[in-house]
Amino acid sequence: GAHRICGMQLMIETIALTLFQTVRKKDVEPVLSELLRYFEIDEARHIALGVNYLPSMIRRMNKLEIVEMMLFQLKMMIYVVGSLRA
Repeated sequence: GAHRICGMQLMIETIALTLFQTVRKKDVEPVLSELLRYFEIDEARHIALGVNYLPSMIRRMNKLEIVEMMLFQLKMMIYVVGSLRA
């Protein structure tokens, strides 16, 4: 559902895209850098799914579901920040 799309397509895939771009720009290995362009395109498609589909899902939610969604997003952000610290 909406939690899965938010978590995977908008949070995790965004982190993956950023990592791929960073490694590619460092150009530590030319073949890897070239291949990462294709991974970036794929990740961008996954993110687009969330960006395009999640708003319509949220519009159909009741107030309790929206609050649950907000709490889920907060929990995911805490996990992401915690993982960056580690």
